Amino acid sequence: MMATADSTSLNDVKHAIAKAWVALWDIKNDIRWEVSPDTQHSEESIVHQTYLDYAQSGMNALHEIRDKAGIFASEDEFKQYTDQFIAERADNKEWTVGPDRENVRLQAFNEAVDAVSRCPEIADPDPIISKLKWTKTAYLEAATII
Repeated sequence: MMATADSTSLNDVKHAIAKAWVALWDIKNDIRWEVSPDTQHSEESIVHQTYLDYAQSGMNALHEIRDKAGIFASEDEFKQYTDQFIAERADNKEWTVGPDRENVRLQAFNEAVDAVSRCPEIADPDPIISKLKWTKTAYLEAATII
């Protein structure tokens, strides 16, 4: 496929996937904040663990994309992109503490799907898009407790 004015670069894809990973990482941290030291071994904590597991399974799926799709050259490159977005989002109150933060973060998954679908450098985007849509579902499941 040739690049067009409507296409995205592989760099855009990397940034979008890293952004989706950070959304899952942030939801895990939000869930952890919900568990107080007094309830760590309670039934409430077990419920929280279920939601943490949803987020982790989404992160694992993104690691699989990182490792098998040929988008990132290495784990280090992936970490550079996630670290870059973590720094960018530090001042984004809509992302970090805003009342609509779950919807703001959810857009990261839509952006990743869109970027992959429009990147001419990805020969077979369908399996990657499927996995990204699944990670969005994992995020939605994890976010239901917040």
